[in-house]
Amino acid sequence: VTHNQENVVDLQWLESGDLPSEDLDSLSRNLAFHLKRLVDERDTQLETIVELTQERDCVQLSPLAPCATHSPGDSPSMRRTESRQHLSVELADAKAKIRRLRQELEEKSE
Repeated sequence: VTHNQENVVDLQWLESGDLPSEDLDSLSRNLAFHLKRLVDERDTQLETIVELTQERDCVQLSPLAPCATHSPGDSPSMRRTESRQHLSVELADAKAKIRRLRQELEEKSE
């Protein structure tokens, strides 16, 4: 099923109730290793998703303007803050547009 046997977690220990302590230690270390690797992969993939989403949003908002690129040293929290600020500006613009349209509608209906 897999090319790398390190990616396989043996669940036979669930069926047998008794495990020697050295097997239990080995199993615990193996599970901790797998868990840490999965958490690291998740974090890396999350950063990639955030970057790609920001690039997509930038291109959709202004396809002709160059999008700002982030240096590898930028932290994910810094990017999230920038993204929130960007979304706040977009929200303010949208609210201003709604106010203008409502005002135009009121003027036309008078």
